[in-house]
Amino acid sequence: MKKIQPITKIFILLSLIGVTLVLAGLHQANGTPAEEQSGLREIEQLREEWQQLADKLQTQIESNRSEQWYCCVIDPCTYCLLYQEDGRCTCAADLRAGKEPCPECLGEWINRRGAMYAWMDFQGVYPDLAGWLVGRGGPPATCPMMAGRRGGTGMMGMMRGRYDDQYTRLPESLQKMQVTLLAKSRELKELSDYNCCLKGGGSCTYCLRDVTRTAATICDCKDRLQLGQEICPECLGNWASEEWNPELKDAFQRVYPSLSRVVRPE
Repeated sequence: MKKIQPITKIFILLSLIGVTLVLAGLHQANGTPAEEQSGLREIEQLREEWQQLADKLQTQIESNRSEQWYCCVIDPCTYCLLYQEDGRCTCAADLRAGKEPCPECLGEWINRRGAMYAWMDFQGVYPDLAGWLVGRGGPPATCPMMAGRRGGTGMMGMMRGRYDDQYTRLPESLQKMQVTLLAKSRELKELSDYNCCLKGGGSCTYCLRDVTRTAATICDCKDRLQLGQEICPECLGNWASEEWNPELKDAFQRVYPSLSRVVRPE
């Protein structure tokens, strides 16, 4: 067998490098992995900014008005931070008054993350769902004094205190932060592959906050349902509120067969 000379090997190697560079240039000119990576970095950076701003806003709201942060689940929801007036959460007060909490809180109850101090109120609003939860062990057996962030709402729940105290408006700086958060949410939903399972092509907030989601698919609840996997609490709460997406009804019933017998589509 003829032996390849060293100079020939060098020539072949240089040729291969040249071809690789040319192909890379063609890919970049045609729309491109490089552009896609740039887009992903933009989404990732915007999402990180959103999460940092959400954490800052929630911390400041809690420190300003901790006695009025009346969430009914173990960790306060993100939904109310974004959509309720002044970012306040009154889900525990709403349950006490016989009203539904936000969809994220309802989904957390279904996932057994509800706070024990609000359990009797939950039973009053959702008797069928409460019976279903009892069959699965009910909400987690948390001590009422320790439920919720810093245990403040837990203490109030244990003492059956008032939830309807007057609240003061947030300072203008925090109101502006909430507006900025909403704007960043809309921008993220436009930029990212937001494949949500909600009725009418809606989009959830929970997945924006969830750091385990990837930048390209900030919400993949539709894909998860179709693959037989559970969805995020906010989407689950919307389904449980009978906001069924008819296109995904069969997939939802496969993933949540027992729940589907309690919560029926319109």
